[in-house]
Amino acid sequence: MPLIVLMYHRTPKDAGHILDVPLSLFRAQIDALCNASIPLVPFSKALDTKIYLKKPVVSITFDDGHGTNLEAISYLHLAGLPCTSFFVRDFIQSAHDGFMDISAFRFIASRCEVGGHSASHANLCSLSDDALAAELFDSKSFLETNCRQEVTTMSAPGGKLNRRVMRAAINHGYKIIGDSIPLPNSKPSQRIHRLCMNHTLSPPKLLSLVRSSKLYWLMQKARHSLTTRLMQKARHSLTTRK
Repeated sequence: MPLIVLMYHRTPKDAGHILDVPLSLFRAQIDALCNASIPLVPFSKALDTKIYLKKPVVSITFDDGHGTNLEAISYLHLAGLPCTSFFVRDFIQSAHDGFMDISAFRFIASRCEVGGHSASHANLCSLSDDALAAELFDSKSFLETNCRQEVTTMSAPGGKLNRRVMRAAINHGYKIIGDSIPLPNSKPSQRIHRLCMNHTLSPPKLLSLVRSSKLYWLMQKARHSLTTRLMQKARHSLTTRK
């Protein structure tokens, strides 16, 4: 059975953007999963073969380290539920636009699993080898120094990930890397797909999604592959015209 990784961004009281999931809706989604006896596991468990043997398993993740995640992560912590939050070093250091500062980061790191999200939220695929290495090393070093836990997972900014970035991340000590491909994971892999959450997904719809059949996901995979190929052709066409 699949591992389905949910990717949250901001969790404010009210949604002001499509990717915002209001805190009340987030809590309702978590409660629905728990009431349906859907197991929740930290992202670091994605390499554990045992979680793929029975019914669907869900992992809750947060990207960017926004301050509105404090209440959401605390809600999970108080309920004894695991989650993983991926942080950007520069966002913590500058604490701009509502992102957690170093004090908030250190506090919340005791309530969740910490993962990297690069040093500056750059498109890792576009960087030179040296710049890529710096992004990966600086992020991991900063997070481990300030959260006092080993950081072995990360998510790619913007979901942009290729083989070169995967190799570099693994060489820098990251064991599992998350992308933004909206598909479940059927077996252990160092590259893990994640479904981006938004405020249109009601708790019943989320449950239905988690319980979807293999046929449904095969159709979604085919649709995603077709969309990707069409986008690649469009980009190639634009490039050759220049």
